[in-house]
Amino acid sequence: MSWSNQWIGRPSAIARELQNYSGELQGQGRSEYDTVKDALISLVLANSDQEAILLDANGHAHENPTSGRYASCQVSLKKLGKLIE
Repeated sequence: MSWSNQWIGRPSAIARELQNYSGELQGQGRSEYDTVKDALISLVLANSDQEAILLDANGHAHENPTSGRYASCQVSLKKLGKLIE
């Protein structure tokens, strides 16, 4: 199973979306996402709310009866610059 998404905006707004995103997922994908959700939120909130960021994150895992569980999460966070309103 896997999950994947991109978010663009203020860190505080993205943190709220990250909190709600697991409600859009089901089954193993939700469980996999919930495992990394708090770390993603901490990473996002370490950035100034005065700048827009782009967060691209995805993950997957699978069970193998002989070798156990394999899981991976890839994250890219880019600062896009000051927000002008």
